[in-house]
Amino acid sequence: ETQADRQAGALAIVPLPSTSRGSTMCKGEQQPQLERLCGAPQPTTDQRKAVLITGIDGQLGSYLTELLLVKGYEVHGLLPKVEGTVAKQVSLLDHVLDHIKLHACDHEDPARLEALLQEVRPVEIYNLEVNCVPSCHLLSAACGAGLAGSVRYVEAPWLSDAPSNSDDRSVEHYRKVDGMFAVSCVLCSHESPRCRGGSLARRITSAVARVVAGLEERIELVSLDQKRDWGHARDYAQAVWLSLQQPDPEDAFIVAGEPRTVRDFCSLCFELAGRSLEWRGSGTDEVGVDSKTGAVLVSVSEELPHAATPVDFCLSDSPREAAAPSPRSARDSLGWKPEVCFKGLARTMLEQDCLLLGARLPAKA
Repeated sequence: ETQADRQAGALAIVPLPSTSRGSTMCKGEQQPQLERLCGAPQPTTDQRKAVLITGIDGQLGSYLTELLLVKGYEVHGLLPKVEGTVAKQVSLLDHVLDHIKLHACDHEDPARLEALLQEVRPVEIYNLEVNCVPSCHLLSAACGAGLAGSVRYVEAPWLSDAPSNSDDRSVEHYRKVDGMFAVSCVLCSHESPRCRGGSLARRITSAVARVVAGLEERIELVSLDQKRDWGHARDYAQAVWLSLQQPDPEDAFIVAGEPRTVRDFCSLCFELAGRSLEWRGSGTDEVGVDSKTGAVLVSVSEELPHAATPVDFCLSDSPREAAAPSPRSARDSLGWKPEVCFKGLARTMLEQDCLLLGARLPAKA
């Protein structure tokens, strides 16, 4: 969840309930072929491909974990060293816990982090929590563990987190000075049914689901004109993996390529729910009304805090300083193309939120 998302989000928010083991796969999602891993022969030392992931318990981390398991990697997850962390934060990984190894480690302790890397000896490191685990800590530990010439490293900050929470200067330093394969992949908004509830898209789908279930009459938003380039987290996980499969290290900008306004997303969600919207008025007086009944379903609220600098999609407006080289789109640099379209993303998220409330979308959706 970004600051701009919190300030632009819908008022109606439905927190996702905790899930029991085996119940984390969402309706409409393609089941990963993890069953073929059961009983599979263990790789030899020469075949072993270990990876380390920070942020493994998030939506992006869970999709990346599934992808890497299917590709035959030995997956290790790095979690903060807090009592009860493993038990409380891995619900999205319940279905693969028997196939991965989780490590609680204080990233502020260089000796412990270096020891962990010496133990795991990963060939790839995926830092999906740059704001919690700075790249300089992991890269320094990798060098100390003697992995500088063998490990490949990627940090994946959100667009709105860069450069404030991105450690791309460390990435560039270790790439140029130490010769490490280290890259930075800046991510635009990635969503999925596994999003835990804080993002703008999930706030909207949760609020629309409450309207569908008869629990709310309308949703309220700060701005209908803000743009996001919404993409599916599973597709973004594929792009992050591809960034480490290239012959040479190169930073990338992972963007789905379908920039839409908040208005577009609301229209689509209500369309999927069988309620066609008509937009009337402008500015703070603009409303989205049911084309059949005339009931107001979407409105703009002046009482909500406005984002001082809304994060709009703009590929040419790199989040880095002007003097720094701009990363190329993953479509160009990695040959990556997302598989889930804008409508498909909205459908799976809205369907999941409706099911949580005991409601269903129309069959034609």
